[in-house]
Amino acid sequence: MKVALVVQGLSIHGGTQKQVLRLAQDLRLRGASVQILTFDYDSARAYQEFSQFEVNTCTSARRSGWLGRILGEILASWRLVSEIAVDTDILNIHDHGSTWVLFIARYRRPQVRIVWQINDLHPACRVGTYHDLKPKWNHPIHRYICRLAAKVASKVTVNVMKNKLKVDKFYKVESVLIYPGVDQFETHPITRRFKTPLELLSTGVFFPYRNYEVLLRAMVCLRAQGVASNLALVGATHFSEAYTESIRLLADELGVLVRITGEVDDMELRKIILQSDLFLFPNLDQSWGLAVFEAMSSSLPAVISKSAGAAELLADRPGAIAVDAASPEDVATAVIKITKTQEGYSRFCRDAFDTVSEMSWSAMYCREAWQLFSELSLQRTRFVPAPSK
Repeated sequence: MKVALVVQGLSIHGGTQKQVLRLAQDLRLRGASVQILTFDYDSARAYQEFSQFEVNTCTSARRSGWLGRILGEILASWRLVSEIAVDTDILNIHDHGSTWVLFIARYRRPQVRIVWQINDLHPACRVGTYHDLKPKWNHPIHRYICRLAAKVASKVTVNVMKNKLKVDKFYKVESVLIYPGVDQFETHPITRRFKTPLELLSTGVFFPYRNYEVLLRAMVCLRAQGVASNLALVGATHFSEAYTESIRLLADELGVLVRITGEVDDMELRKIILQSDLFLFPNLDQSWGLAVFEAMSSSLPAVISKSAGAAELLADRPGAIAVDAASPEDVATAVIKITKTQEGYSRFCRDAFDTVSEMSWSAMYCREAWQLFSELSLQRTRFVPAPSK
């Protein structure tokens, strides 16, 4: 089987990029031919394992005005589709940044079965992290394009049930739910003892929906109850420098110790996780939350937002506590519950590891994707080159 994977950008350590990487590695292990295509790839900023693959890049030329930007995206998408092997069986497009690729590929590679993986709905649908977004004049156009793209695709897949319900409603298709997996950092639980002050951790590219403000205010609540704490925030800051600065200013105002590390490599992140006592994930309406699972796989108890997609699998499982992420008091109460005693904390640590120990990428995501690709490949009319004259 020949599979082409398309994602808008690889120059960041994000959940979608990890999803593409683990799928590519799994497909290769199964004997499939894998091609990776993107509009942005900087090997120094991407996951290092992408160097194991040949990555085709078609950069969109910078153009002024919205019409110029759209034209640039279309031309770059046309060039990218030209790089897709003509005998490709499955074209797997990840998220919305490559929608034009979907349309152009359907026109230029009609024999290919197209699977559109949606991790986040377009903001025009006014759901998820954009539930309070003000309507714009072009939102109806975006909704129409998304619905048309879903119809053009052979199959639409989503990463969480709440997104399935929204995709089925807004895009008017029957999508397939495939939960993401998690990297298994350890084979056995780590023996942990919490420290004083508590070392709190949260990770993610800096955007306002990360809701880091509530963590700072939760630290004030903890301080009022005699619990000292420090907070490390790990993730790229250049996408929203204004929000990053607002967090720095708020930390100074509240008198809490917050360390903003920026984006770090995998080894440094691993070191930070091992030094931390709790993982906090207060994101508002986050589609999924891969970072939560990766922290728990290192025996780190988690306090997570009820509105995060990860809560579908973790809210009723030991090792994590789901809270109203708009409430600093709820976050602080959960932290105190986890660290009430060393014995109880150790139990939370073991439970966190046990809860995610069976949720590997192979078992959760890659196996289901392979089964879907195989079924679609059997339906595909294989490309037969025209006989030479």
